[in-house]
Amino acid sequence: MSKNISPIPEGQTADCLACKHFRVTWDADHPRGCVVMGFKSRTLPSHEVRSASGLACLKFDPKPIAPSATQSAQEKSVSPAGSATKRHWVA
Repeated sequence: MSKNISPIPEGQTADCLACKHFRVTWDADHPRGCVVMGFKSRTLPSHEVRSASGLACLKFDPKPIAPSATQSAQEKSVSPAGSATKRHWVA
């Protein structure tokens, strides 16, 4: 019985588009790459890793989740009491 040391559940493939190490390259023949593994390929790097080793990518690291646009807009609209300022000066 083999021990699964990958952060990806057995039988699933890592989603390179959600990995912070995935890069799009300028090479038309090999447009996708992995910074950590150090290679470029025609297919997603996780598919190359799976076909070469039979294991899910061991270097998968999810991208940090950015705050939603609505959340940041709400934070900007809230201002402390008494900090109202005029946008135009009066002559």
